[in-house]
Amino acid sequence: MMNREEMLERIADAGQKWDFIVIGGGATGVGVALEAASRGYRIVLLEQNDFASGTSSRSTKLIHGGVRYLQQGNVALVLEALKERGILRRNAPHLVHDLPFIVPTYDWWEGPFYGIGLKLYDMLAGKEGFGPSKILSKEETLEKIPTVETDGLRGGVIYHDGQFDDSRLVVNLVQTAAEQGGTLINYFEAEKLIKKNGLVGGVIAREASSATESAGWMTLGCCRSCGPVRGFTLSWTDLFCRGKPPSWCPTPTTAGCSSRFPGTTGFLWVPPTRRWRMCPWSLCPWTMK
Repeated sequence: MMNREEMLERIADAGQKWDFIVIGGGATGVGVALEAASRGYRIVLLEQNDFASGTSSRSTKLIHGGVRYLQQGNVALVLEALKERGILRRNAPHLVHDLPFIVPTYDWWEGPFYGIGLKLYDMLAGKEGFGPSKILSKEETLEKIPTVETDGLRGGVIYHDGQFDDSRLVVNLVQTAAEQGGTLINYFEAEKLIKKNGLVGGVIAREASSATESAGWMTLGCCRSCGPVRGFTLSWTDLFCRGKPPSWCPTPTTAGCSSRFPGTTGFLWVPPTRRWRMCPWSLCPWTMK
């Protein structure tokens, strides 16, 4: 079991030098910490809130192979994603489970088009597949998704992908990184960087939950993994980007996860203007307890 007091004792000596300091306790930061700790590096991770309190607990909660990339012809990416999906299910079966999706069809060509494409998806998954895809009648589609638009509905295609508990996965990775010798501390805020000759050489931080004074820790390398820039002060961007903030272009959300979405089947809808390009919008029930 992790012990926060023990972690705090490890960093009590502000004069010691770390191999890496990671700022941010989400999936990316914890992943970096785990990789470094498992290779024998002295690593400390600082998170100003709780682990996975930001983006890493607000994903679509899907672990999938990327159906749309198959339509784009990027088979290598689909194979890689399906392989990783299988690895995660084997490593964390308590966090990953099957989630069927239905693609409703309205035009005559959509049933064969999506049916053949998703059978190819099944073939690429091989023994790592979650279940076979199947063409559904109109009645079967309405039985599984009673709220779907019925005007012009011909039927649907059901296929299987994975759903996982994103925040619990991060917590499990934190535990594993700690077992490998990493020092990971939440509610510890990094305030600014220590720079020498234009290079980052340390971090000044303090415990967020107390009035303790800030202290500095030296490091050979620093990794910023604290999510979107808008959640942090401009000074962080200035420090890492040498006064030239990068261009951050927000992308529209194309998937959602809702505990109020009825049933246990996901819904994948391809707008009429996008049906040949396979740019779907998905809505996923969140049923894992």
